[in-house]
Amino acid sequence: MNIKKISTAVALAFAVCTVASAGPVILESGNLKFTVANYDSAAVGYGNTAGLVCTTAATCATAGGAVPGGVAGESSWGIFSISSISEISTGTTIWSAGAGQYLTGMFGGLQDYEVQVTNSITGPSTTILDSGGWLNMYMNSTNYTPADGPGGRTGQYAYTGITGGTLMLSADFSPGILGGIPAATYTSTYQDASIGGTGEGYMDVTGGAWASQLATDSLTDPNGGNHDLYLGTQFAANATATADGWTVISASQVFGAAPEPASLALFGLGLAGLAFLRRRRT
Repeated sequence: MNIKKISTAVALAFAVCTVASAGPVILESGNLKFTVANYDSAAVGYGNTAGLVCTTAATCATAGGAVPGGVAGESSWGIFSISSISEISTGTTIWSAGAGQYLTGMFGGLQDYEVQVTNSITGPSTTILDSGGWLNMYMNSTNYTPADGPGGRTGQYAYTGITGGTLMLSADFSPGILGGIPAATYTSTYQDASIGGTGEGYMDVTGGAWASQLATDSLTDPNGGNHDLYLGTQFAANATATADGWTVISASQVFGAAPEPASLALFGLGLAGLAFLRRRRT
């Protein structure tokens, strides 16, 4: 269950997420931290028997079971909302959701390709390696509606009330999170009894209005590759999320190289500009 798995959020560095987690998600990029909450739909049917469960995307898709709302062989996908953006060095909040400005998004495309169950004094746990993965973040005039559940997804890259906004960031999960296993774009481990766990991965910016500020290529993975963002996430099951059809809710932290002061200013100007345009439309 990843972003869990991801879903979980990004410190854009983006902490986006896969499976749902209990705390807020945090995205960090350089000197910026994005605090995020997200909901995840993921494969968690790998059982409790110790051993290697599957070693290809095809066999893992069969072993993991159905992913509500999943498309194109996905093992994990979800939605997220950013509650605030702050400057790490000073702790100053430079943006908060509300007053007609909401940064919401969608992630997906993660495919489990190797899964192992192990036993310990705390009970069975599952470790997952993923390939693929993408994330898109939009500026909208209203917040997302998790109560729509997986049924709110209307296409591979579309979710009601989210993806019709202005694209601020798009990023892909990139290989390299584990030393000696260069193919993995994301990895997560969770306790089978609670579906509570952690995950991490690197991402590279591919587009959006903030692409030039966040595409720093300044983070180095254990295999020597360079990336723009790092995502660390925590996730767990949640009764309300389960009732709405989600597997989990998540919280994440994402890190990246600190942008220049001018870049931080551009973020502020970008938000102000969007607000100005919105006021003009109304």
